[in-house]
Amino acid sequence: MFLAELKNRILTSGHDLDEIKGNLIFDISKEAKEYLKLNGQTQKLKKDDIILKDQKGILASILYGPAKRTSISLKTKNVLYFAWCPYQIKEEVMVNHLNDIVSSLKLAFKSLIPKIKNHC
Repeated sequence: MFLAELKNRILTSGHDLDEIKGNLIFDISKEAKEYLKLNGQTQKLKKDDIILKDQKGILASILYGPAKRTSISLKTKNVLYFAWCPYQIKEEVMVNHLNDIVSSLKLAFKSLIPKIKNHC
């Protein structure tokens, strides 16, 4: 994922799909809510940060990154990659970015054949 981010300059967050509860909501933070980041530290959001959340709370923030609750681990079976794309980016650019991630996964996990669902 990180290599694809560098190559394509598209910020991306990876999440354990089975840990996401309810619907995904893309929103703007209106108050200084807190969430636990990947590094285990609590982060207070700034007003007007762009966030991704579910019914349990914040999954990621543009300014501070992904939450620990849905982080990918060795136990993860289903992954959601969320590309934080600028408005009006071409669908082809997004699809190529996600395909770069899949290509890297195939190199790292040769025996793994990922099932891909693209929701652009």
